[in-house]
Amino acid sequence: MATTNSGLPYANYQCKNESSRYNGKWYARARHLKTLTFNQFIQHIAEHGSNFTRAEVAGVAYKMQDCLLELLLAGNKVQFGEIGTFYLSIQSKPADTLQDFNVSEHIKGVKLNFAPNRANVNNLTAPSLLKLTRFINVQDLITDKERSEYNAATEETGPSEP
Repeated sequence: MATTNSGLPYANYQCKNESSRYNGKWYARARHLKTLTFNQFIQHIAEHGSNFTRAEVAGVAYKMQDCLLELLLAGNKVQFGEIGTFYLSIQSKPADTLQDFNVSEHIKGVKLNFAPNRANVNNLTAPSLLKLTRFINVQDLITDKERSEYNAATEETGPSEP
């Protein structure tokens, strides 16, 4: 597995939902520092010890994206190297009988799913990821000014129940 782990940022939250059995309890939640655009991801790959240009990486990535969707919509699962498998599932409400089932009435949505690889080479299950991950409190990554803004934003939105 080709990964580097400089630390997964987390923040601590206290549940303040009085009707929750978790009320008053503290827990951790992953904090994502930013969302990389597809182009930023392509640039990262191109600069990450690759012999391929940004344009070549982008071409392959865009083709992969198009083909992945095409194959999924045709009813296939797609194993993505050692990372895991992508597949679609259907959200449906029940019909009383088979004859009553109507696609436009009973199928309510389609979800993109991902099942992590469980092989020893690149086991991405929750227990294995826990062993691989080093954690760093998000408060250790930000300046005092950013910390004040972060705390104010967290108080406004409040945490959700785990």
